Amino acid sequence: MRGGGEIASSHNETEETLDLHQTAELVESIVRRMPDQRQLIFRLSRFEHRSNKEIARLLNLSVRTVDKHIELAVKELRRYIGVIPAIILFLEILP
Repeated sequence: MRGGGEIASSHNETEETLDLHQTAELVESIVRRMPDQRQLIFRLSRFEHRSNKEIARLLNLSVRTVDKHIELAVKELRRYIGVIPAIILFLEILP
């Protein structure tokens, strides 16, 4: 039989997994609403872990343009979610 602490710990882990899943879904829905180029740049940066310089070269853009798109994408995420640390955590733990 499990002790009370083990049950509470398991419950907390389940809640954290659900929260992470909900955050991932929310981020995805916000990213889908972004202009196509911003979406692509954000995905290449955050999900494929490409550098801004690499993205600029790949898309034939200036690094400054890539920087600006990422800045605007993060601002948009902040506006909808309001809790950027949760987004940062989510983006950093992706494979």
